[in-house]
Amino acid sequence: MTHFGQFREAAFRSRDAGEQRPSSDIRMQNNLRENSMPLYFFDTYDQGELSRDEQGIECSSKSQVQTNALDALPDMAREVLPDGPNHSFRVEVRSEQGRVVFRARLDLNSEWLEDTRDNEVNAVPRAN
Repeated sequence: MTHFGQFREAAFRSRDAGEQRPSSDIRMQNNLRENSMPLYFFDTYDQGELSRDEQGIECSSKSQVQTNALDALPDMAREVLPDGPNHSFRVEVRSEQGRVVFRARLDLNSEWLEDTRDNEVNAVPRAN
């Protein structure tokens, strides 16, 4: 299963994603955040298996939410591939109110276009 926390540092290293806080601090500080940015939770799905983000990230705009979600997908794919010919990755972003506000998906599909029953690749002579 893929965890967004594994990709959080890489995906947001070059982004101004706001301060990352432990989940226990989030509940306590939600009422004190009058002038702070909205908090978003980036849940990931790897082959349908959910990894729920309990920490959240502050984002200053919808564009930043979208960029952060899209940036995570290639990192998720690099972490688990190759793992078969087909794979599906998804990020769903929840608002502080728990509503899904953005979804991004990356599907990898591959197939051989010739007979591979012998499971070997035959060398093809090159023309000189």
